[in-house]
Amino acid sequence: MNTNRLSFAINRPVWILLTSSIPLGFLWLFFYDVYDTIAPLLKPETIFLWKKFSIAYLFIFLPPLLYAIWVWKKKKNISTLYSVLLLPAYIAFMYIYFHFFDLLFPWEIPRWVFDRDLFTVYPIMIFSPGIIFSISFIVDKLLRRSKPFKALVPVLGMVLIPSLWYLFFNIILPLRKYRVDVSGHLISILIIVSLVLFFVLLVYLTRGLVQKRKGKISEAVYLILLFLVAILFPLLGLALNEGLFPVDFPIPFSPFGDFSLPAFYILAILNGIFLFIPEAFSRFSAMQKFKSKFGFYLRLITYPFTVYFFLVFLPFFPLSFPAIIIFGAGFLMLTPLVLMVLHSQILKKDYVLNLQNDKEPDMVHLPFGLPRVKFRNKTMVIGFLIFSIIPSYITLSMYKDRWELHAAMDYVFKPDFEENDISVSTHRLRSILDLKTQKNVPFLSYLHKSIVFDNMLLPDSKRTFLVKGFSGETESLRENNGRANRRNRGAVVIDKITAETKYIKEKNIIYQMYMLI
Repeated sequence: MNTNRLSFAINRPVWILLTSSIPLGFLWLFFYDVYDTIAPLLKPETIFLWKKFSIAYLFIFLPPLLYAIWVWKKKKNISTLYSVLLLPAYIAFMYIYFHFFDLLFPWEIPRWVFDRDLFTVYPIMIFSPGIIFSISFIVDKLLRRSKPFKALVPVLGMVLIPSLWYLFFNIILPLRKYRVDVSGHLISILIIVSLVLFFVLLVYLTRGLVQKRKGKISEAVYLILLFLVAILFPLLGLALNEGLFPVDFPIPFSPFGDFSLPAFYILAILNGIFLFIPEAFSRFSAMQKFKSKFGFYLRLITYPFTVYFFLVFLPFFPLSFPAIIIFGAGFLMLTPLVLMVLHSQILKKDYVLNLQNDKEPDMVHLPFGLPRVKFRNKTMVIGFLIFSIIPSYITLSMYKDRWELHAAMDYVFKPDFEENDISVSTHRLRSILDLKTQKNVPFLSYLHKSIVFDNMLLPDSKRTFLVKGFSGETESLRENNGRANRRNRGAVVIDKITAETKYIKEKNIIYQMYMLI
């Protein structure tokens, strides 16, 4: 029976669109929007630099897109040369971008005009899928070789690379007392090459253990890696991020976001159980059902958890290498990447196994009186619906918050005197309005603000009035806002204020700049 009804092969041109063309297209719009905003504030030499940067960006964006279209029309596969060329091209562009970052986004531009930090995080997130695709493509070619897979080789390489850099920074450079002028660019390039090689070995080890492990040693290494990455490291990372464990090196509180909600720990445990237990005890007959569709669907339920943390840590993956050299905790930062590879490979194996067990195509009744069609991939549709359980629950919960807030605001500020009854959860309303209880959860907090508040800020007076009106509490929410407290501390007197207004006729824009003296 043909099992290639839906091909996930990495050499298909669709991966170029998903990992390169579409993300870079959105980033181009993002850059254009901010440039159109700050262009009137830029100097001529900075505008000229932006134009050169735009031309360089087109050389990065257009060739992969044109190549994907050509490969698709010719019905061919992606060549190895494309992946080999794409990897250094993306890395070189990112290196040049951050080298000229302060010139592209001068500090003289007010912070309220645009968020400068976003342009350090978003480009890394956008370019990372293309870089990871190139590394995965190279690893896929290496794994297809006829030689047997040996886990010891990549493990030794991953230990050797950071060890050599540790010796270089802590022994060689201090002995030379910096008398030799070593180019900072040369060291940066060597570090980048080492980082790429480290990731190649890491992905090679992870995928090799899932696909081609043979013998007791490879099986033992695989189970140890799966236990560490699926169970121990996620829980340890969550606890360390919240400052639950004392450490000898300085680390800010919740540096990657606030993951203190119990749901994160529950999902981490369930995800680890669904991944590790069936693999570790697969020889027992009781575990065979986890190899069926039931186990496939269970692992799909928690797959959004793996994808979410992979996206959260995507900008921090380059920092994991120096973190390993400095204090060794960088391995925890690599956990989302390794977990993403392991989880995806296990799901792929389960999907192929279930696809082989599928019988004849099912007849599906389409709505709106459309004729019946033969459907060959019922497993995928059901799997997609199961995958959507957690994202759908989170989204619906946010819209529930929006309904609660708007119902309370309409009842108070736009009352309908013909309807006196209203059903609003006081506890839920306070959690929405009290800034002190809100969590800074990456992506989810921004999504919550967009859905519930339409990316706007409700004044303190209205928030306090709503909570007092529905709960009877007398405490002002302004007092719970740390920023408001700091803002109101002490006696601050403005002696003089000046304003300068500038009108740009071509843009029909008026800029006002205020200065406190």
